[in-house]
Amino acid sequence: MLNHGRMKAAALKAARQAQQQKEAEALARKEARVKQRQEARSEGVPQLPPEVGQAVAEARCTSCKASIQNTVQVLLERVVRNRVRCDRCGKPLSFSSEVTDLHDQLMRVGDADLREQVDYRCPRCDRTMTQTLGKLIELVQRDRATCQVCGAGLEFPPEVHQALSTLTASGAAVTRRTVNCPICDRGVVDDTGGSGSVSCSFCGVGFALSPQSTRGIPPPLTLPAAPPAELAPFLERVAAQSPFAAELLQARAQRGEVTFAEAVVLAARLEALRAWAHSEQPVVPMPPEEAVPVLACLFSAGAIYHTDRRDMSEGGTLFLDLGGQTPLDTGKAMANVLSMASLASGNDGRFFLDLTGETVSTDLCLTLTPAGDSCCAVELGLRKNGGKVHRLPRAHEAKLREAFAQLPLALATYYLRHVLFGPWAGGRPLFLLNAHAAAQRLQSLGLPPQRYGQALGF
Repeated sequence: MLNHGRMKAAALKAARQAQQQKEAEALARKEARVKQRQEARSEGVPQLPPEVGQAVAEARCTSCKASIQNTVQVLLERVVRNRVRCDRCGKPLSFSSEVTDLHDQLMRVGDADLREQVDYRCPRCDRTMTQTLGKLIELVQRDRATCQVCGAGLEFPPEVHQALSTLTASGAAVTRRTVNCPICDRGVVDDTGGSGSVSCSFCGVGFALSPQSTRGIPPPLTLPAAPPAELAPFLERVAAQSPFAAELLQARAQRGEVTFAEAVVLAARLEALRAWAHSEQPVVPMPPEEAVPVLACLFSAGAIYHTDRRDMSEGGTLFLDLGGQTPLDTGKAMANVLSMASLASGNDGRFFLDLTGETVSTDLCLTLTPAGDSCCAVELGLRKNGGKVHRLPRAHEAKLREAFAQLPLALATYYLRHVLFGPWAGGRPLFLLNAHAAAQRLQSLGLPPQRYGQALGF
């Protein structure tokens, strides 16, 4: 009885720590977004001397004659960001000569105009493309002068290299390195000098940087790391459900990457998954707020979704946008949208519903209701054009139960990916995990990739 009380107290403590970590991560993401917007806003716009930048200038609409009066610095920033249309009618704005003259100076490097269209080519694809001189210089500065189709280095004409040399000699050129995303392995531009954090525009994960590494690293923990000795009881519980998960957690714990809260939650989730493994009921072994990003990505890793409540802890409805031209055939297994079996076998979890002949806007609706300890019941429905949610026909209930019977293996795959990287990578990024990125992560932990590849879905 005393031991049960201690376990309950530990679980409550872990839940509080998990909530604190979630709030701290949300605040960090918000601050990072604000910083990125501020940096993007000022990028490419020099800070003018006060006697020039603080002078008053004007921009006037060429159609409705609306006018904007602001400082030269602000209006120049607007021109550089290509916000040169009237906010009222959308027609082009005419800027004061002091603004346009400064912009012309910015757009010139020696005798070259950065707005000039330049031809360049990919030698491997044998494709010729056209882009402005300024954009091509930016590709070189960002270390992204590679073909998006085949990955080969692009061939630029001499004027690009001449203009870049002029910028470098004047001290205006800043070369930015590209680092590999630790999840999807795509290139992400490092604008921080190697000491900050960035977000991947493809998978959405935020990660930290180091000056020496060419690959992103896990962000710092927001709660203290737990000593491996304190995690021993939870490692035993995890090992009883998944030996691979215990090995991965142990390797991360030795590197100081695991908090007490993560170990408690992981052990509870894996135990709930094992107890639920043979259930055919439409219940998911995780609370509603945790289930939302997972269920949303079961349909497609890039699914557009939203919920009817900001706080889903007490349940709510998850809406998946199927688009206006989605081909739907009720003869197919409708419940397959919830099946992660394809993820476990290496697919991307993409399924299609069927309502033949429909061209209206259709949402798949998943109503999530708390059901017991850390579980939620799922009820499927459809709605058209944002109208009333209708339950699925009874004919699909049997297929729905079949789909839920396939979920345990695939959820085990998801949790194994989760424990490989940590909670910071949960949700959509883990559905977009690249096999090479997973192998790199295993090697960094001193583990053989071939041992875990199949279990991770590769």
